[in-house]
Amino acid sequence: MLRRPPTSIVLTSDDIAAYEQNKQRRAFEQQQSQQSSQSTQEGRQQTAAKDPNDELRPLPSEKARIARERIMGAADGRRG
Repeated sequence: MLRRPPTSIVLTSDDIAAYEQNKQRRAFEQQQSQQSSQSTQEGRQQTAAKDPNDELRPLPSEKARIARERIMGAADGRRG
C-alpha cells in the first residue's frame, strides 16, 4: 500500500462566515415555506367552510354545456 502525506484542510474566517450565512439563509427559507404552507392550509379550510353546497353546484364549464344542451338539444340524440 502506498503511503501519502495527510491532507490538510485550512478554514479561514471567510469560510466560516459564508457557512453561517448559508445556514441562516436555509433556516429563513424553511421558515418562509412553513409559513406559506400554513397560510395555504388556512385558506383551504376557510374556502371549504364557506358553503357546503358548493359540491352540488356545476362548474362554470358545465354551466355552459348545460345551457347549450337546453338550447340545441343533447348532442348524442337523447331527449331529456
